[in-house]
Amino acid sequence: AAREPLTDPKFEVPDKFQAPVYVNGAFIGKDLDFVIDHEKSGLTPPDPSLVVGKHEVHASPSLLDVAPASWGDMEGDLFIAEWGDLTPPTDPLRKTTAGFQVVRINADNRDLEPFVRNKQPGPASRHGNTGKGINHPFDVKFGPDDAMYIVDYGAVEIDPTSMSPYNPIQGTGIIWKVTKNMDED
Repeated sequence: AAREPLTDPKFEVPDKFQAPVYVNGAFIGKDLDFVIDHEKSGLTPPDPSLVVGKHEVHASPSLLDVAPASWGDMEGDLFIAEWGDLTPPTDPLRKTTAGFQVVRINADNRDLEPFVRNKQPGPASRHGNTGKGINHPFDVKFGPDDAMYIVDYGAVEIDPTSMSPYNPIQGTGIIWKVTKNMDED
């Protein structure tokens, strides 16, 4: 997200958490490397000024929408659903959760801030509150009634030993409606 090279040592994962890599039967190591040969590809890197908002690692930003004029000083701001992480399977070293919220990116200063989230970190289902809070928001759309609608995927069971490591729990998905307080300036 910050256009940092993946070869930076801070991105290195301990060997015990990496699978050995083989190409045509030859072991090539466990170090991260680029998939594209940038020199030979002729591709030019994107303009870094186009990067807006830095999501937390594993937050899983999904779909987004732009606030309409009826949202006053938030007009033109981006609202992005962050599906959330699947730790510990996605990152056994991570101690905290990431995502499980809708964030706002201010169009003027490009700052990212939480907009809709649970009081307790993580999905509501983790705290026994399925149906009473956000689980895995996937999409944000502003409707013709100027309300924000959040598509929440619902609760998910994680089983890293399964062919499908995460399984949605039927009947737990929700569409949340968020309205702007029109009494505010």
